Amino acid sequence: MLQPLDYLDIPDNLPAWRVREVERLRAQFVDPAEAYDDDGVMHWRSNQRVIPTHVYADAFIRCPHRQQAAYERQTEESLAAYREAMRDYEPSDEELFELRAAFGPGETVVNVITGQKIRT
Repeated sequence: MLQPLDYLDIPDNLPAWRVREVERLRAQFVDPAEAYDDDGVMHWRSNQRVIPTHVYADAFIRCPHRQQAAYERQTEESLAAYREAMRDYEPSDEELFELRAAFGPGETVVNVITGQKIRT
């Protein structure tokens, strides 16, 4: 069952294209083919992921605390899984070539999520 949405007023000064985008996003929230409620937390049906809090802001819908907490928890779980998967990561020759092309030879590139340092 869908939780009631707390719609905020759409500002009068938004351009027409942005108002259409807000209306499109709002329609996705209530379309059972697009989104569903799981114990008070809205998810996208396409990927079973929690609808991000920024989508609420983009749709001018007040984001419930429970949604915010679920999104933060999902994000932390995803980052933890990424860190674990990258724990013993060694870049390929192709990746090193791309890093040298982007940053220059002899530079140290840091993965901001894992903290791993790679010398080009």
